[in-house]
Amino acid sequence: MRETGLMAALLLMACSSGEGQAVARGGDQGSQADVVTPRAPVRDGAGETKFGDDNQQYPKGFSPYPGSRPARNFSASTYDGGTAASFEVDAKVADVIAHFRKQAEAQGMKITGQVEGGSTTIFVADRPDGSGDVKFTIIQSGNRVMGAVMGK
Repeated sequence: MRETGLMAALLLMACSSGEGQAVARGGDQGSQADVVTPRAPVRDGAGETKFGDDNQQYPKGFSPYPGSRPARNFSASTYDGGTAASFEVDAKVADVIAHFRKQAEAQGMKITGQVEGGSTTIFVADRPDGSGDVKFTIIQSGNRVMGAVMGK
């Protein structure tokens, strides 16, 4: 359930207007309806989604890729200690993946899965003590890489 909330927040990030609000497009019978999400934290039973540069929290043992900045000012945290941070940077996807894999391996984490499709790479690293995992979603868009890091 926690991951569902985080993924919904990531979708909002992707639709963000970049001006302090996220806009989700939808509606029924072919009409469009805009739903505006303010910068104030959004709380549910699993955690909290925050918007703003000062809210970036990477999972324990991970740090941002050098030169990266928060993507659409999005981050999230769960009541059980999980976090999600977004980023964007002018870089090559292979370099960004190598950065996070190196940090995972330095903690003794094992890469337990990787999926690639088009310009998107998703991989998962499990903590050696069984306390959780960290998921990485990394997307190459021209010269820019956007992504999210989620976990404990």
